[in-house]
This record gives sequence, C-alpha cells and structure tokens, in this order.
Amino acid sequence: MPAISKWKHENHHWVQPIYDVLKGYKLPLNGYANDKIKDAPVTRGTLAQVFATAVLGKPTDLRSAVQFMYDNGLATARNGQKTYESYNVNEILNRGQISAFFMCLDAKGFTEIKVNQYWRQDAHIKEASYITGLFLRCLCDRIFP
Repeated sequence: MPAISKWKHENHHWVQPIYDVLKGYKLPLNGYANDKIKDAPVTRGTLAQVFATAVLGKPTDLRSAVQFMYDNGLATARNGQKTYESYNVNEILNRGQISAFFMCLDAKGFTEIKVNQYWRQDAHIKEASYITGLFLRCLCDRIFP
C-alpha cells in the first residue's frame, strides 16, 4: 500500500479540499498551506486542540483543550490521574488511536463544528459537517482499502 503522501489529485494533496473548508473555522491545523505538514504525525495535544476548538467554537489553549478532553469523556486518565502532564500532549498518535478518538467524539454527540461569529459570518455548519464526514470517509478509505 503506498504512503498517504503519494495520493495527490489534480496537483494538490488529496486532503486539500478538506483543509480549504476547515480553514474558515480556524481550527489549529498546521498544514493549511504546506503539504509536507499534512503528512506529519499528529500529537495528542494537536488532536485535543482541534477537538476543543471545533466543539467550543473558539480558540482553545493546550491546557484547556486537555481539560476539555477529560471533562467530556474523550480521554481517560493515565495512572489514575487526569492531569495535563498525564495526558502526554507530545505523544504521537497512530491511525487506530486517531480513529478511536473520532469514534468517541461521534459517540458523545459532538458531530458539528461550531462557528465562532468573529471567524466566519457566512459559514454553514452543515457544509462543515458534510466535509468532516467526507474527510473521515476518505481517510478510512486510505487506511482500510
């Protein structure tokens, strides 16, 4: 199976259309304009910030994002302690772990991206939800052909 970075469509990265839509929501993703970063590993901290920002509809610092994950049952405590340190924000996630986080997010009913009125007045949540679903289907197709 070829690496995900090999999948390109019409001179752009396969996931670029998803990034184009999500950019309007100012999710804390580093690959908006850099294809190499799109292929970089995702850390637990990045995932927490993206989830918290998407659900809360406002920028979220890393510590608050970790607390959001704990408060909403999206992460379990390590060593019995729900602390910032035990969350291990720099740990790189594998595809299975990322999929599990998305499944948990969906199971908890977080299925729409909230729009911050200061970010994007014309945003349509249904469009973002559709694109997010499309992204997940594309990702699953790439991971589990």
